[in-house]
Amino acid sequence: MKTFSYLLALSILFFSCSNDDEDTTTPEEVVVSEQQIATTWDLTAYEFVQENGSVTTAGISLPLTVTSNGTDFDFSYTLSSDPNLSESTGSFTVQSSASAGPQTFPIEDRVISTNGQVIPGTWELSEDNMLEITEGGDVTTFEIIKFTETTMQLKSMPVSTEDFDLEDIVDVGVEVALEGYYLFTFMK
Repeated sequence: MKTFSYLLALSILFFSCSNDDEDTTTPEEVVVSEQQIATTWDLTAYEFVQENGSVTTAGISLPLTVTSNGTDFDFSYTLSSDPNLSESTGSFTVQSSASAGPQTFPIEDRVISTNGQVIPGTWELSEDNMLEITEGGDVTTFEIIKFTETTMQLKSMPVSTEDFDLEDIVDVGVEVALEGYYLFTFMK
């Protein structure tokens, strides 16, 4: 199981509790304009919402639950318009653990940081409230699922074990399946 814990610590940057409750509410329509989004947004909450998880070895499959929450928030995005430029700066800590069957394994805390630098980039907002941020050639797309005068909540695109290179970390015969998305809450 040491390899399993190591696998999660290296290959899965942030994850949090699964939510088995079915959401039966109708989401409110989110309306966002470029003028409203252009400001400095401070990260105040982070979690990974797990939708599926299992570990299979020797034909035995166990449920996998990975919990992870952000702490020590000192991270922000500044989005300016005309032109649409972005700057990210700061850091936050991700505290995680994993449970496979009855056993729980701590995962080393990870500090997500810009290493004291301001990371420049660009941003684009689509009509369907998708926010695309490009930094250093890397494009990250979020769906804006909540937007008020002071709060913006971003949902990442779905992530799964296929998004990670696990060949060098997973023991032969061990399969890990994990699906979900990241949820970030910012305030201005």
